[in-house]
Amino acid sequence: PQDFCIASSYSGNTEETLAALDDALSRGCRAIAMSHGGQLEAKAREAGIPHVPIPESIQPRCASGYFFASLVGIFHRLSLVPAPEDLLNGLSRHLSGVQDACEARGKALAEALRDRVPIVYGPAEFAGAARIWKIKFNENAKIQSFSNVFPELNHNEMVGFTRLLMKPALIFLESRFMHPRVKRRMDVMEEILGREIPIHRFLFEGESPLFEMFEGLAVADYASYYLAQAYGIDPAPVEMVEAFKKKL
Repeated sequence: PQDFCIASSYSGNTEETLAALDDALSRGCRAIAMSHGGQLEAKAREAGIPHVPIPESIQPRCASGYFFASLVGIFHRLSLVPAPEDLLNGLSRHLSGVQDACEARGKALAEALRDRVPIVYGPAEFAGAARIWKIKFNENAKIQSFSNVFPELNHNEMVGFTRLLMKPALIFLESRFMHPRVKRRMDVMEEILGREIPIHRFLFEGESPLFEMFEGLAVADYASYYLAQAYGIDPAPVEMVEAFKKKL
């Protein structure tokens, strides 16, 4: 089969990843595994497939750069993308250059989000980035947070703001590369909801959507970290997740 499976789990023990790899191998798919050890590494060795070791990190959510660089390397080996050095070095230089600005923006956002529920929206091509923003608020600041994309939210979700049962704050992730109609939708949403709900819009300086997304994730890291500090919370542990896994 031409199907190719990339099984990715930081701990190497994520049950749905292990099950997906088993299913892929049973169907004769080619596969590669990525993890910081765990059952996934053992399963890869047993099956005789490549395993990419992910360096140790404080938490899986802090290893996004490792996973991304590894994926680019895999895609290069498959002749799907050019040599990754220029891309990765350029991304590193860009993030180093905007680090102070990202921290300042994240800290200011954290102050504005105090006692509010962040809801993160972006263009459809930023769906993954918006979801990671949400996850950072969930895991670092230990608060509810949600995400969706334009234009989908304009078809139904926006009606839910008619009757507020919480104190939301909306975060719009903008891109210089997004469709102009998405920009217009953001403007209209702000016109309709901006008087009752705080709306924070972020436009990033990256030379490509990829650079923009990573710059945005740096802002999200700082925002969720400083929000955790404001709540007197250690952002690192995820005790509820660990307790849940034990009960499984």
